[in-house]
Amino acid sequence: MPTYRWKTNLKIWPSLHLSEIIAGYNFEVKNGETFVTIEYETPSFDWKLPDSRSNEYADQTIARQHADRIRNIMLARIIYMRVPEILRVDIVSGPTLLNKNELIAAGVHKPRSVEKTLDFSWNILDVGQTLSESQVFWSAGFTKKSAKYKEDLLRIADWAVRAEEESSHYKRFILRWIAFNGLYGLYATVNGILLEKDKNKIEKMLDGLLANNVDEIVRGLGSKLDLLETYVIRSLSGNTDYSSNLAQERRKLSPNSLEVIKLATFCVYGIRKEVFHEAPEPDNIEVRCKTADHVLSQIVMTCLKNFVNY
Repeated sequence: MPTYRWKTNLKIWPSLHLSEIIAGYNFEVKNGETFVTIEYETPSFDWKLPDSRSNEYADQTIARQHADRIRNIMLARIIYMRVPEILRVDIVSGPTLLNKNELIAAGVHKPRSVEKTLDFSWNILDVGQTLSESQVFWSAGFTKKSAKYKEDLLRIADWAVRAEEESSHYKRFILRWIAFNGLYGLYATVNGILLEKDKNKIEKMLDGLLANNVDEIVRGLGSKLDLLETYVIRSLSGNTDYSSNLAQERRKLSPNSLEVIKLATFCVYGIRKEVFHEAPEPDNIEVRCKTADHVLSQIVMTCLKNFVNY
């Protein structure tokens, strides 16, 4: 019985700079645009897989599965680069039946009553470095405590990237917080501290994953830390003024960068409380969310990358 041979073309942008073959996929750069062409077979025209969506045939499901794998390659690259930005993986043609005439001549091909066009896209990153470099980093990781958690890390990175789609700083911060919440929850799972309070989980994660990067993060945050100092963010009990403590630590003769990051993160946690639990919210909540999102983004991306080899 002849098999059905299919081809689907995917477009990735912003474009990569160089063509590369990664994990069996040819990322081909043409005239400043990047494409991946995938070819595959199905045993019949109307065949469906167990995980096929409603009205989706196997040729479409398989194309989507390939696109998922390509998406994960790009998500791994986001983690490696530590800078989330928007990039799309879209289907531009197909699935196209390559041996249609052969199947018609054999008397086995019949048109479908319903054909559905695939439509999907994801956000990923291109900052100029090669995919192969990030793949080497990714493939060499997950050998220690993080060994079983590769898919969890990709899921968390996906939330961080989704935040980049939003024009509202309020919504961006909510999505970024979901990523951060998942991250310190994962760290707590790995280290058996799930029953501890959020503050303790966050503090231990920052101790475990940021020790070698705190100085560069503090430098990168710059004026955003100045803004956090003005927000008068207090602990849940009200006994600790994290904004004031942040200002005091930063003005010491030799400030502790890790302590600065911790206090900044607790300020962000306080803004999260204002977003999720308080009514009415502060008048400048959108501005606060913008500040908090900027701070959280650098922390999340650095923790994600360091978790690969944790």
